[in-house]
Amino acid sequence: MESVYSTATIVPYTKHKNKAHIIKKVNNTKKSVKLKISVKKENNNNSQNVQKSSQTRFSSDNKSQKKLRLEPDLVKIMAQSEDPEELGHVWKAWHDATGRKIKNKYVTYVELMKEIATLNNFSSAGKYWTHAYEDPDFEKTVEDLWKEVKPLYLQLHAYVRHRLRKKYGSKVVRREGYIPGHLLGDMWAQSWIHVHRFAMPYPNVTKLDLTKAIMEKNFTEIVFFKIAEDFFHSIGFPMLPSTFWNNSILARPRDNRELVCHGSAWDMYDGQDFRIKMCTQVTYDDLVIVHHEMGHVYYYMQYKDQPIIFREGGNPGFHEAIGDTIALSVSSPVHTARLGLTESSSYSTEEDINFLFLMALQKVAFLPFAYVVDKWRWIIFGDETNPKNYNGLWWKLREEIQGIEPPIDRTKEDFDPGAKYHIAANVPYIRYLVSFIIQFQFLEAVCLASGQYDPGDVHRPLHRCDIYGSLEAGIGLKQMMRLGASKPWPDAMEMLTGYRTMQTKGLLAYFHPLYLWLRDENKRNHEPIGF
Repeated sequence: MESVYSTATIVPYTKHKNKAHIIKKVNNTKKSVKLKISVKKENNNNSQNVQKSSQTRFSSDNKSQKKLRLEPDLVKIMAQSEDPEELGHVWKAWHDATGRKIKNKYVTYVELMKEIATLNNFSSAGKYWTHAYEDPDFEKTVEDLWKEVKPLYLQLHAYVRHRLRKKYGSKVVRREGYIPGHLLGDMWAQSWIHVHRFAMPYPNVTKLDLTKAIMEKNFTEIVFFKIAEDFFHSIGFPMLPSTFWNNSILARPRDNRELVCHGSAWDMYDGQDFRIKMCTQVTYDDLVIVHHEMGHVYYYMQYKDQPIIFREGGNPGFHEAIGDTIALSVSSPVHTARLGLTESSSYSTEEDINFLFLMALQKVAFLPFAYVVDKWRWIIFGDETNPKNYNGLWWKLREEIQGIEPPIDRTKEDFDPGAKYHIAANVPYIRYLVSFIIQFQFLEAVCLASGQYDPGDVHRPLHRCDIYGSLEAGIGLKQMMRLGASKPWPDAMEMLTGYRTMQTKGLLAYFHPLYLWLRDENKRNHEPIGF
């Protein structure tokens, strides 16, 4: 199933007076994939042929058109195009070239997942997947967390729907109800960052070009990592070992070797060798990503003395949350000024709202999507729906929870969940929702410890907190990270935050100024809230 996703291609959108027909060509090849579900299953069926290459082509005069892959081609189109027809074409072509091809395999996979759960004494495959959170009511816990942040999301949804309607017209975006998912700048509508071009709260406020400022300072890829090392050292962490600098790949190799350039951190499990592989670009976005990846490395370094079985995060969301906690601090106006990328750390109210809006398009818009991805799987893993209804259930959840609809009618023959890598590749997704919640909980804790945040002082809001140089902030962080998974994660959480449960308080405090602005703006525009 994963290979269908990774090899799928489509052709570019071309306007014709007569709609071109789409001809789908599927080349089947064989690849042995072990399904490690039990000794019995491995003995009886050690492999399954699941690799397919999928291509989509127009039946048009131009039979040599370049085929487009998801990255970078389709990602760029979805982010930059403002043509609803082109966006709709690309959306449909990708979903047809991926999800539909694995539908039957996925039904088989679900049955195998149920068998795994039974063999391991779990009541469902969903319970099997979530047992690492050590919470018998974990699905209810996640639902409650979502309910707490939903009012903020609804205000963001209503405002973005309003701006999309102004951009594309009421025939494309209705005044009430769902947002067509293909208009949000992302194939899955999981990040809305690219709608900022026509949705900024204060578009006339000068937008800071932080990448330009970085270029003017002649920063290099290595400088990025030295800056990140300095950040961690300033809050009490050690300098990086020489093995990190000797063994990491921090920029695209000049020998043109084949390399997956997506940034990743590596623990070689010898207590000394920690690495990052990243084709770093000299941009502000990558400067933030470098700090995130370094968060993983410093987590590895903190729990390196634990037995190998405990060398991982407190729960599946901790690792990502640690990196993002640091990234949130680095993204603050105070820190960009500290780096000399801006002239002042003092933002106007308008600049504050614009900053928080950009963060919400990434952090808040993502939450319901992350919830839907695994809620859908929990349901189908539990014998609660027929395979014929898989796609209908997917869109029911996306409409009810995310307020998103497809650009065209979808049927039971489609399998749109399979257009998302993590579903095709059997990767649990709820860890990302957890990390997006608790990163703000961690941020709140370290900012309180550093004195950079005071909930009762409007001049020291959470979103302006920069913990650089605060040894007090680093103490609790190091203590929690040093535990790895040697203690139940609530113990680790309590050590840093004082709470034994996941809390949305930090996230809601961070975005509170934006929430108030969105509420007032939607009221001023008489914009319906909800869907």
